[in-house]
Amino acid sequence: MVMAQVSVEFDREYAKKQFQEKLDATHRDFLITWDVEEMCKRLCIGKTFLEENILRDSRMRVHLRQKPNSKRLWLYEPSVKVIKEIMSEW
Repeated sequence: MVMAQVSVEFDREYAKKQFQEKLDATHRDFLITWDVEEMCKRLCIGKTFLEENILRDSRMRVHLRQKPNSKRLWLYEPSVKVIKEIMSEW
């Protein structure tokens, strides 16, 4: 019997990036809207900071959907793009 030697290299950063891309793609397909609590959770920022620095921006208001006396919801895809723009200006 012949013994074979196998060597495997694992690039942790590449695997992490690939996993994150797949996860983001899954969320894009799944999420249509999100609320303040979900934004805070996904962006890892507090509600006050979110309100003052992101949600007050006129670019975010365009994507706000709210019936009278109901929860505020933002369209997911376009609001994520706006948040990236806002954060890149900091």
